[in-house]
Amino acid sequence: MIRFAGEPLPDDIRFLGELPYRSQIVVAHDPDSPSLLVCLFHCARNICECRDEGECQTTLGLYFGTEDPFEPKFCLNHYQKMHTPPNNAYVLIPT
Repeated sequence: MIRFAGEPLPDDIRFLGELPYRSQIVVAHDPDSPSLLVCLFHCARNICECRDEGECQTTLGLYFGTEDPFEPKFCLNHYQKMHTPPNNAYVLIPT
């Protein structure tokens, strides 16, 4: 779904708050790669960006994303896979 700047989130997606972590892309030999604030959202429907891959954890309706509410959201299972070695593309950094 394409959204435009300033367009509100759908009514069924609620912003719950910021978590004390930043998500940073794993880039070899670059400790200054950009990081994004981790935020938590709730939605009764599956809004995980990886839902077509299956294995979504949707029981609680919680999804992780960034401070930009229009960026993709991920269920707990897929978010954890993105941040867990050995094949992680991101690392969590405590703030």
